[in-house]
Amino acid sequence: MISFKCQRCGWCCKNKAINILYSDIKRWEKEDRKDILKEVSFVEVKNPKISGFYFVKTSIPNHDKCPFLTFKNDLAICSIYETRPKSCRNNPEIIPKELYKKWLGCPAFREVYRDWIKEQLN
Repeated sequence: MISFKCQRCGWCCKNKAINILYSDIKRWEKEDRKDILKEVSFVEVKNPKISGFYFVKTSIPNHDKCPFLTFKNDLAICSIYETRPKSCRNNPEIIPKELYKKWLGCPAFREVYRDWIKEQLN
């Protein structure tokens, strides 16, 4: 696993599907955050072992950026930071090896990844 520090470029908010857990939905219902809940969509998965996933609608690939992403002085800002989804809370500190190629668009990850590759070759 590679860990790195976020540079607040917003890449993951524009290029990764933002998974929503059922616990996120329950928290937002309790907080009466209809503004967030209206942006959540359930996506069916054709797999009998999995019922489906919740996503922020516009974060699904080939859509737009996360609707809660804003910028100030060229730094990405989450407008729901205090109650952001668990998947956002867990990123980007640790990326599992099987996801490395998917994260190469992130400048902070790419920098650490180059160093990791050099170490593997030595």
